[in-house]
Amino acid sequence: MTGTYPRILFYPPEDKKNRGYFGIEANLNNDNSQSIYIYQRKVSGENIYVTNFPNKYGTLATIDDINAANNIPVGSPIPWPLPNAPAGYLACNGQAFNKSLYPKLATAYPSGRLPDLRGEFIRGWDDGRGVDPGRVCGSWQADLLASHEHSYRDRYYIENMNSLHRANNKEATPAGYNGNVGSDGTDTDNNSFLYIDSTTSTTGGNETRPRNVAFNYIVKAA
Repeated sequence: MTGTYPRILFYPPEDKKNRGYFGIEANLNNDNSQSIYIYQRKVSGENIYVTNFPNKYGTLATIDDINAANNIPVGSPIPWPLPNAPAGYLACNGQAFNKSLYPKLATAYPSGRLPDLRGEFIRGWDDGRGVDPGRVCGSWQADLLASHEHSYRDRYYIENMNSLHRANNKEATPAGYNGNVGSDGTDTDNNSFLYIDSTTSTTGGNETRPRNVAFNYIVKAA
């Protein structure tokens, strides 16, 4: 078979000609770029190109495409923007799976159960760094707020202190609190301040979280 566009055509039976036909055709018209494509041609003459080599367009996948898709390791959590996992994937919702049916997935999750990542953040494994010690891959950790406090000071005016009017006293006496003569016969021993250290009341919600966007975590099952 020779020519600029050699081809092989596959026709249906005589009584099924309305189905059109399939063809395999090579384009040898260009010295620098040749291609071969598989197509379906309708009775109307419209071509439906299934695939084209080496241009690689169409609905069939090449070995390179398949290998690229398989580069995602089985069991890797993947953020998915829809509520339901696509075919070939399982939702990370704590569900059990058949280890015989999914042996590669069982290698990643020997317990036969996927992690429940609903409402959870994923944290990088410490691996001896010391930032989050004592963890193993896949272990769950409860929420925690770093130790801290919020303090303030209440000040109350009281009587019976002789040092209020000394030079090193920095407090001001509230108006209207003098005038009751004490044991010294003056106002000096009547004025003082009582300090009470306290903490603030609670505020906020039921968790500590950063800004975030919700995705559905799924894993490649096989």
